[in-house]
Amino acid sequence: MVMRGVTMAVVANMLSASFSNLGRPVVDRTSLEGEFDFDLETTFAPASANPAAADAGPPSVFVALQEQLGLKLEPTRTTVKVLVVESAEHPTID
Repeated sequence: MVMRGVTMAVVANMLSASFSNLGRPVVDRTSLEGEFDFDLETTFAPASANPAAADAGPPSVFVALQEQLGLKLEPTRTTVKVLVVESAEHPTID
């Protein structure tokens, strides 16, 4: 994953969207301001219970973020904004 000129908020949103296997939204709590460039080598697959399989390819997102970027994903509770669509219909032509 290669990102150029991104804020930590964008990184958090990208992680939420790209790694749906995290099961939770990712919220930026780094307090880091500005734009960053980075290359992250990771796998999109969920972490394997088999250690031999983990050695065969790129690290999980949790390991990659900590080892390559010095960032750590920590589970916590917080409020997040969500959009709820109760219904949707095709537009009609009058």
